[in-house]
Amino acid sequence: LVQMGVSDAEALNTDGTAQRLAVEWISNEDALQYDPYDDESRLIQRYAITVMYYALNGPEWKHQLNFLAPDEECTWFQDIPAHKVDDVYSVGITCNGYLQVETILLPVNNLVGSLPSELSVLKALDFVSLKHNKITGSIPDSFAALSNIEWLDLQYNQMTGTLPSWLGDSMASLRDLSLSDNHFEGPLPQSMSNMKHLNTLAIDDNSFTGDMSSVVNGLDSLKYIYADNNMFDSKIDFNFLAESINLEEVDLSGNMFTSDGLPLHFFLIQNLRVLDLHDNAMEGTLFDDIPPLDNLRFLSLYGNSLSGTIPETIRQLNGLTHLDLSRNSFTGSPPDTISYLEDLRYLYLSDNPFDPGEIPLFYQDLSGLEEFSMAKAMRTGTIPDWLETLDSLMLLDLSENELTGSIPDLIFDLPNLRFLLLHRNQLTGAIEDGILRADKLDMLTTDKNEIEDDWTRVCELGRPEFLSADCGGNFEKVYCTCCTVCCEESNPECNDEIVLANLDARWETNFTRSSYNFGPNSIFEGDAADEAESGGAERKARQ
Repeated sequence: LVQMGVSDAEALNTDGTAQRLAVEWISNEDALQYDPYDDESRLIQRYAITVMYYALNGPEWKHQLNFLAPDEECTWFQDIPAHKVDDVYSVGITCNGYLQVETILLPVNNLVGSLPSELSVLKALDFVSLKHNKITGSIPDSFAALSNIEWLDLQYNQMTGTLPSWLGDSMASLRDLSLSDNHFEGPLPQSMSNMKHLNTLAIDDNSFTGDMSSVVNGLDSLKYIYADNNMFDSKIDFNFLAESINLEEVDLSGNMFTSDGLPLHFFLIQNLRVLDLHDNAMEGTLFDDIPPLDNLRFLSLYGNSLSGTIPETIRQLNGLTHLDLSRNSFTGSPPDTISYLEDLRYLYLSDNPFDPGEIPLFYQDLSGLEEFSMAKAMRTGTIPDWLETLDSLMLLDLSENELTGSIPDLIFDLPNLRFLLLHRNQLTGAIEDGILRADKLDMLTTDKNEIEDDWTRVCELGRPEFLSADCGGNFEKVYCTCCTVCCEESNPECNDEIVLANLDARWETNFTRSSYNFGPNSIFEGDAADEAESGGAERKARQ
């Protein structure tokens, strides 16, 4: 093993190391007892897999998967039914027709420790998935020998360090590279630009930095790129990803990307379904003449510094179900052509300095809306009665405007309404009877208004879970002994912890939410389907 460069002598001679434990098991307990001369390659392969078992805390694995069974290592797996799919996966080790290890599939199995360099002897390896474990350390340099690997999935672990400079040269055949939710850092190695077969690049939720343009701009096979929640500072210009005409899902949110507007070429990618660029440093305006793009379902640009007016040609994105333009600097009036987006379910226009005006009447045509937010959007006038017709509405956020008059009583009869945010307006009237009828209402914010009421019966009922009102101080307007937040006139900052309604929808789970987060003390479960054992519903591209 030492002469062939598989392991070093010190590791083999030190008690308790994975290498020492593997040699002791093969020498003293293994029923097969491969001959080191006649079965050299099989012995080395069996040794490498056994080292991995001990290096990653094998005896404490959630499922043992027949590891260290007295059979060929190619039988060290179990067939496990897929979650919510009529299929079976061979979880563990599987081999090709030459009895060479071809796949290692060990997700969600309490793997703890660092990847051993010995795995580099598995030259036929083309698929590795170790996601949702507790693997630490960096990618071993010895893995440069794994030139046949096409799928490397190490997401949802605790790995650290920078990506090796050889990554794109030695693993040029990669089709899927998934490193999400680790602790990797530093710039992407330039060699990754050689990954011409790469379909999926998932590097989100790490600490990657620098300009990724020179790496990704030539990857014309890319379909899915997830680089959100890092510290990239590239400029999204007319060359950025322009050659990746097969893109379907792009998530670059939560970085420091800059731009002089949103380049037109994104709207020329006919298969694009998701474009998520929220929470960056983009400036400039939207392209005036947006071309037709029927497949785009999710467009999120919130939390940038985009300006100008929202173009009338937004109607060309007629497949949209989610549109979020909140927290920008858009001016003028929201275009009536938004009402042409008949499939729209989530519409967020909050926190923009629009021209003052009423809530647009044409939005009543969006009968399928589930979430509608125009908070802090210079809205005046009264809350329109037509909102009562949106039977699918779960969230309505009209907070921080200049709305007057009473709250339409029938809004409380909306069958699915869970979140009603109306704080910081000039609303009047009494609404206790309506609250009592709203049996699904989880959250109601009415503070900083002129509402005067007695909510004794509401408190006796014990819902909604979160209530805010002007019920504090010596001049309380609402009598409420159960309110989560009681504001008073002498405290203008009261309830400042309540932010705009949750802007970051989980497009990864078909645009549903796993939770609604309105602040540190108000988090509600969402309507997403039961999460898989793998730690949560994942993006379709990775299933």
